Amino acid sequence: MTTTEIKDFFKSIRREQLEIIHLAQMIHKEEAELLPRAIAYDRPKVQTSPEDHLAVSAAKINKLDSQLRTSIDILNKKRARAEAMIIQLTDANEREVMRYYYLDTKNGRQYSWSDVGDAMDMSLRTVFRIHGDALVNLTRSIDWQ
Repeated sequence: MTTTEIKDFFKSIRREQLEIIHLAQMIHKEEAELLPRAIAYDRPKVQTSPEDHLAVSAAKINKLDSQLRTSIDILNKKRARAEAMIIQLTDANEREVMRYYYLDTKNGRQYSWSDVGDAMDMSLRTVFRIHGDALVNLTRSIDWQ
């Protein structure tokens, strides 16, 4: 497997994490729609056919929750594979960079490269160099059969 393929695999983990965050936000928004609202006295009353708003929202939440669980399962499998790959790195800094950037989150959001540098007390240039070394070393050390 090439360095690019390894990097793409790790990027897919970040994309899956973003999908989970997005789905969780959508569920929260739908749940908020179920809360009672204040009565608006400034609007004219219009007779409309009754809509089962509760059932519609519950169905949306159920569908989103199912997608969320599926995404979490996919992410957990990818994370386990990624962790097995990262463990093979002999350099602690390489393992730390890979974990911070691809696996960890901070306050519900993914680490940026700057965040990784700050967390490791390293310059951005050093973080990028370590990341590149980690990808090369993963290419050399992993048995891809």
